[in-house]
Amino acid sequence: MATRIQAGERAKGDKGFWGYVWQGGVNEDLTCSGLEWQLSDGGGRIIEDDKTISVNNPNVIRAWQRAARWVGSISPPGVTAYGLWDAQNVWGSGNAAFLRGWQADYSVITHGWPFKGSESLKNRGNVAEIGVTSVPGGPSGRADTLGGNGLAISRSSAHPRESLELVRYLLRKDVDLMHANERSGPPQAVEFYELPTMLDPYPQAAKSGQGGGVLAARPSVIAGDKYEEVSRAYIRAVRSVLTREKIASVAAAELEKELIRITGFRPGPPSKLN
Repeated sequence: MATRIQAGERAKGDKGFWGYVWQGGVNEDLTCSGLEWQLSDGGGRIIEDDKTISVNNPNVIRAWQRAARWVGSISPPGVTAYGLWDAQNVWGSGNAAFLRGWQADYSVITHGWPFKGSESLKNRGNVAEIGVTSVPGGPSGRADTLGGNGLAISRSSAHPRESLELVRYLLRKDVDLMHANERSGPPQAVEFYELPTMLDPYPQAAKSGQGGGVLAARPSVIAGDKYEEVSRAYIRAVRSVLTREKIASVAAAELEKELIRITGFRPGPPSKLN
């Protein structure tokens, strides 16, 4: 779809139009995207619950190779340096068909995103100019990385009770919506279970096993205080493939050794991809 739309827009004269923008820079967004790529291809979760490393296997290598082919074809060459706002700005200025975004992006886009002409979609009164869907999946299905922002109270706060009331106040709409959703009945049509999380009004689907995708958490719990080091190593390895500094099989093998050194965990099944 990205290839076809990009070709059509360029044929009409927009030579700087791209099919797909995403976050390929040195940031946590790439850890999340990389996890989704490899998990949807059956490559594992970077670090499994049994403390094995899942990065040096054919499915991970294939997923990284596919992403590398996007760079310069349907995605700008500079996407390997993009952070969250870089990708959003390219898409928001009308220069890309698809944006790999996050749940929080939807409210930003619809309540004040500066599109061409410095008008937000809200001001135009035409939110239908955009659409939201789930990230496509590979042979093992869709994979969505668990993300979000948290609210916390400092242990050294002089006003913990007041702070707690503030947190409750800030979360009241989320809690009300969650309770309302849990009381509503799920539909019979299967396609409704494929809605992206941000639009999915049927949380009962996940409980019943009818959900359309796999929700994955980054390996922060299993890695503990080593997670930041794990994530940085993962980002470096993935970017080395995206920028064509290393071939995927070499990057995966080196990353496996580095993660073993960082965590002390054991390797998963070896790679057999030539």
